[in-house]
Amino acid sequence: MNLIKQITDEIEAVEGVRLLNVDPGKATNRTVVTFVGNPQAAVEAAFRAIKKAGDLIDMSKHKGEHPRMGATDVCPLIPIANITMGETVEWAQRLAERVGRELSLPVYLYEEAQADKTRSNLSIIRAGEYEGFFKKINEFTWPYDGWGMTNDGKNIILGTGGSVLYFVDPENFKILNQISVTDNYGPVSMVNELEYVNNFIYANVYETDNIVKIDPQTGAVVGKLNLSGLLQKSGMQYNPQNYTVNSGNVLNGIAYDSAKNSFYVTGKMWPALFEIKINN
Repeated sequence: MNLIKQITDEIEAVEGVRLLNVDPGKATNRTVVTFVGNPQAAVEAAFRAIKKAGDLIDMSKHKGEHPRMGATDVCPLIPIANITMGETVEWAQRLAERVGRELSLPVYLYEEAQADKTRSNLSIIRAGEYEGFFKKINEFTWPYDGWGMTNDGKNIILGTGGSVLYFVDPENFKILNQISVTDNYGPVSMVNELEYVNNFIYANVYETDNIVKIDPQTGAVVGKLNLSGLLQKSGMQYNPQNYTVNSGNVLNGIAYDSAKNSFYVTGKMWPALFEIKINN
């Protein structure tokens, strides 16, 4: 209880806040603390309690029957009098922003404070609990097929097998922008493997022998390299007897080596990797 008292002392030290109850749960190894105050004071007390709990509680050694996400599991703000739920939500969001900014702790808003109702339920947020948290924060949901991927030093650039390339925020995987890849004949579909080199996107076009150079601002194809017969000219042979699947054995790989300023290309089930130079 000494540890819990250190946390509640932080709450009681805030003027305008009154500690109402401390309910420790032995089996759950989880203590529920209830306090009241004006919005500004209550949020300040909550912040101090969250900080102190993080300083004192080692979650890697914590065990308990109740689902939990961290040293501070939940911190619900509940409107009692002279404040609306909408105003309470604003205070909750301010608290969450401050915790993230000053304490470098991840914060999940839930219920009324969470605008995305697909993830507002607490059971969804708690899924996997603390032990699964670090895997969870490194996983993102992508709504489309994933074909090629590269980056421009700021954004992730993704292709989905069509003619559209998506620019995605690496922090949250939200789509920031998209371009349609086009040449003189219209949209270029089946855009596959991607590389970002010297302010241009290079891509191989699946089921063709072409590598295209794309303007990332407009999507326009500004150059095209045809590698027809590359495998045959090398003297190396593709042997279909070595594979259970014998379709799609076409040019299908491109990677850039910045140290050599060269590209490596290959194809599906090809027995060779080729290093080539592409003039700007």
